[in-house]
Amino acid sequence: MHPLGSGVTASDPRRDYQDPTVVASYEHERFRSPWGRVYAAMHRRGIRKALLHLEGQGTVLDVPCGTGRIAPLVTGLGLSYLGLDISTAMVSHCREHHGSRSGVVGLSVGDIERLPFEDASVDAVVCLKLLHLITVPNIALVLRECERVAARYIIFDIARHDRWTPLVRWFKRCYSPVKVRPYALSREEWTRLIEDADLDLEQRRHVMWPISESVILTCSKRTSACAPEPYPVRGAKRTISRQTTASTR
Repeated sequence: MHPLGSGVTASDPRRDYQDPTVVASYEHERFRSPWGRVYAAMHRRGIRKALLHLEGQGTVLDVPCGTGRIAPLVTGLGLSYLGLDISTAMVSHCREHHGSRSGVVGLSVGDIERLPFEDASVDAVVCLKLLHLITVPNIALVLRECERVAARYIIFDIARHDRWTPLVRWFKRCYSPVKVRPYALSREEWTRLIEDADLDLEQRRHVMWPISESVILTCSKRTSACAPEPYPVRGAKRTISRQTTASTR
């Protein structure tokens, strides 16, 4: 277990992303620099590669969905998009900019540790820009909950820890406008987390290696369910009040 225990290590999305003014400037603050624009393009390319596993069919749950940055990517591949975030301001922003987009089937507020969906009710769960903010116990809980809801795949990114990490962090301090220090995982740690969640690693894609810590992992369920029904929600539009672990991009 990480010495800090469970919880958020770098920033608190329950506090940081509830302010509509912060949400409105979110994309600009992160991707205004040349580094940010290149990173965003490479990260988006990696997510697209991962989503190709679905072969243009199915529903993708994006949690935390943030501003809905991957909604155009998901729907552009012929997939249905379902977004959920713990921040009401983020969901409102996402709904304003993507709610009317063809292929967007639902946007709601909720907690990633208690997803308000039935077992195997979506084809894939995408979890981006969260796991580097939380410690191992919470990562394990998040992956198990994503595994429960997904029928086929779980796609998520992590910050890796290896011999290049000190150099990468020096580079980011110099050039990146985002000053969050991520909680990085060694290969042994993320391999064990995947195994404990009953997942099999299908694809590993480094984003801008070796000058970025980000790695996109695509995992499949060990016992794939049959095609899911259209995202039945437990408790009919239930709003999750437990404000624990979630984040936004």
